[in-house]
Amino acid sequence: MKQHIRLHVALLGASIPFRDAAHAQLVTELGGGVGLQGITYMVVDTPANDLYLAGAFTWANDQQVSPGILRWGDEGLESVGCGVGWDCIAFINQGGLQNPAFALAKWNGDLYLGGSFFFTLGGIEYNWVMRWDGTSWHPIPGLDGPVKSIKVIDDQLIVAGWFTYADTVLANGLARWDGEAWHRVIDVPVFSAGDINYVNDVVKYQDQWYLGGNLLSPARDLVKWSGQSWETVGGGFLGIFSQVNKLRVYNDRLYVAGSFSRCPEHAGVLSNPGSGVVAWDGSAWDDLGGGTCGSPNGSVLSIAWWNDELYACGIFDVMGGQPGGRLAKWDGERWCMLTPPGFWGLGGPAALEVYNDSLYIGGSFLVAGGDSMSCFVKWVGGDYTYSCGAQSVAEADTESGGLVCSPNPTSGALMVKAPAWANHGCSLRVINTAGIEVLRLNFTHSSSFDVSSLPSGVYALTLQNQSGRSSTGLFLKD
Repeated sequence: MKQHIRLHVALLGASIPFRDAAHAQLVTELGGGVGLQGITYMVVDTPANDLYLAGAFTWANDQQVSPGILRWGDEGLESVGCGVGWDCIAFINQGGLQNPAFALAKWNGDLYLGGSFFFTLGGIEYNWVMRWDGTSWHPIPGLDGPVKSIKVIDDQLIVAGWFTYADTVLANGLARWDGEAWHRVIDVPVFSAGDINYVNDVVKYQDQWYLGGNLLSPARDLVKWSGQSWETVGGGFLGIFSQVNKLRVYNDRLYVAGSFSRCPEHAGVLSNPGSGVVAWDGSAWDDLGGGTCGSPNGSVLSIAWWNDELYACGIFDVMGGQPGGRLAKWDGERWCMLTPPGFWGLGGPAALEVYNDSLYIGGSFLVAGGDSMSCFVKWVGGDYTYSCGAQSVAEADTESGGLVCSPNPTSGALMVKAPAWANHGCSLRVINTAGIEVLRLNFTHSSSFDVSSLPSGVYALTLQNQSGRSSTGLFLKD
């Protein structure tokens, strides 16, 4: 199990105070801007070197465009046919689509667009997903609910969403399209009896299928197929508002972005592996510097990698303990907020993509940095950061370290190693996912104790000395 215990050695502020950077542009609007309600998702078509935008927009650059779908390339913003529910003639309200597009993928030369849209055009029904062949749009019938994710996995077109059936196939949120018919990818049960599976995303990681979404207990928002059964991943996520929004694989780690928190002061659950964004290596979690802990709404909506750094956007105003505004990057050791509080006005960023070695930002904002910019911009701020957290080193036994648990998971003995300050008079509490203390021990620097009598599940550890200094950790009881 990898442990990621960090030593804070220096607090580094912004490389440029924002009052001095206000005259220097951090982002620039593209193509005259995209209309109200904006962009929900972007994807690069690498062979054609085009960037496709999906969302709720109906106008761009002050003119009608194909609703819900646009192409950005050498010619600027271009419509893709008539888009969602338009005949290319009638006037479109600038207010945007009530039922937007959420997902895009290019497969076998065709573009697939999915979302919550359903409409009839020319006597033909288009529900939830449709295909662009380069000339016209075609419906793909059969789904009975919205599409939230479309990906090409193992050269197959995989669709995930809030549906039960794909034609006559009982799919429960995960289906495969072969160009002519729907198929079951793998047997998916209804994770919460009496409900549907609200699947927001799908990936294949370490040769196992992972589904993330708003999946109630016992699924806990994130499950994987072990080859024999579906299992909750690393204890999963709990909380009134918890859900997984995006799943991405990078450098053999699975990154999970969503609306979850480990901070009790913001409706978080202590057993959660982190806040807003975390990484999974197949056996253990990395909380990535605490993520959005401290933000009243810590939701992360999109993540992307650029120059080996992780970029995140969403509703958060704190990341890695640093204040800022809705856009941040992780360099592997610390978070830096890229924009200050209030930078994004009348909405915020919701989609990130790297195109032609630049970071593109989409969302529903109408103001950026005090300037009128509508929903579609590119980062031009170079290395500017508004605020950065502490540098860190991987060292377990340090003045500011956390609790190191091994083996983790465990079915019997658990060894806990604490920071150097935990010598005498410390109390170690073991807390279950319901917030109930199930065990309390007197603790020194390191100790081993038996957890075999505890039910299977995720447990939080809290160590505190007589002066109130504390440290935390998590372990999974098999």
